[in-house]
Amino acid sequence: MKFCRCLLCIFLAQFCFFFIICFNFQAADNSQLSFEDLCIRNKAQVDLLQSLHCRVVSENNIYLSNGKNSSSKREGEFWFVPGQIKAKIADAKFNQEYTWKKSILRGLSITAEPGTNQPLYSANSTSTPTRYVHNLDPFIVGLLVVNPPESVNGTPLSQVLNESVVVKKIEKKTDANATYILLTLHFKPNSELGRKNDWTVELYFDPSVNYLIKKAVFIQNNTNFRRVEEITSFKEQAKGLFFPTECTNRSFNGTKLTRSTITNFTDVSINEEIPDDIFSLRFPHGILFIDNVNRTTYHIDENGEPFTDPIPQGRKEIPPPSNNSTNTVVKFPTQNETISPTWWILPISSLLAVLCLIWIYFQKKRSGK
Repeated sequence: MKFCRCLLCIFLAQFCFFFIICFNFQAADNSQLSFEDLCIRNKAQVDLLQSLHCRVVSENNIYLSNGKNSSSKREGEFWFVPGQIKAKIADAKFNQEYTWKKSILRGLSITAEPGTNQPLYSANSTSTPTRYVHNLDPFIVGLLVVNPPESVNGTPLSQVLNESVVVKKIEKKTDANATYILLTLHFKPNSELGRKNDWTVELYFDPSVNYLIKKAVFIQNNTNFRRVEEITSFKEQAKGLFFPTECTNRSFNGTKLTRSTITNFTDVSINEEIPDDIFSLRFPHGILFIDNVNRTTYHIDENGEPFTDPIPQGRKEIPPPSNNSTNTVVKFPTQNETISPTWWILPISSLLAVLCLIWIYFQKKRSGK
């Protein structure tokens, strides 16, 4: 009997020991993740996107204080592979195409001349270390990267922290029977980055979609402004690979809704081969190109190659456009295009002038004899 009691005590002691171990393990497993842990888990999911093609449709509504509302619609098409991106953006009055490769952003913008249907073109290049440069980019809209306050560029989560951005807290949050990891960041004013105000940003990470960001709340401290971006639905494109299908973006002044945007992703294709020629631009022949990388200006052909000498930016002189194009006419000449007869007027007249001078010289020399 005494032996049985000893066995019972040993069993109870072992049970209590394993209970405590399991409890502590469970508590540690569900404890707060560090910022580094969130970065690793979020990055692992985002990095599964080795190529992407999708269409983006965004419907925007603005609610004015006088009771009048306005609405607009934008559409975009995006292609992405590591190190390159191509985008086409269209709205009612402004179309844009751009590519990004090796930190160089090249763009072509097209709009209509006021009062006419004549197109106006703008082409330029600039240097930027990030490819997340447009607020319709699916990585920005889909919260696959973080869009810092007062910035149009997206930033991977692992690159967010700097001297003006600090982690305030990391905690669990339960909302609508779902549990999220809430990361709260403090964005201080930073004149170098053009950030004038003080912000609190709340990022909700969803473990059910491998720690992608489900919702982002931007709070401008000391004001009533607040912006809430939320992924309303995800789709598992492949096993363990999730991608947003619909997003909402709402801005508030206190409790008053001032703007709402609904964005949908369609024709989503992930990790399929994209032809290299997709990542190129075609330009109207002869338009002026503003090269902000080399601080020069010149005219380009349809492939974006210069055919006039570069002029340093800031000088009044600019190279003349080609004879067969203007900034309001689209023309893609063939390689066999003939030269206009008027092109010969200047060289022929110059040759005749030289021959006349030679003839006068010899006449004077003969008279002198």
